[in-house]
Amino acid sequence: MIHFSDEYDLVVIAPSEFTVSMQPLIQHKNTHGLTTTLMTTEEIYDEYSGRDEAEQIKYFIKDALETLGVEYVMLVGSIYKLPMRIS
Repeated sequence: MIHFSDEYDLVVIAPSEFTVSMQPLIQHKNTHGLTTTLMTTEEIYDEYSGRDEAEQIKYFIKDALETLGVEYVMLVGSIYKLPMRIS
């Protein structure tokens, strides 16, 4: 489980290639009172287990909402960047 040093209202989940391009949005949200941080998919994959990457992200979101004080989650990327499961 990932532990934040602070509480955040919003967690942005994105592949690491979007880290730099997401900084203006994160700064904007923080400036306007919505405490925001970025969690890369790679960080999530390193910390969470699951049958696939989609499930690892699901478990991170569950932890973020239930135990880390997060209220909102933003997913950044396309179907080619973020895993999805089709049933």
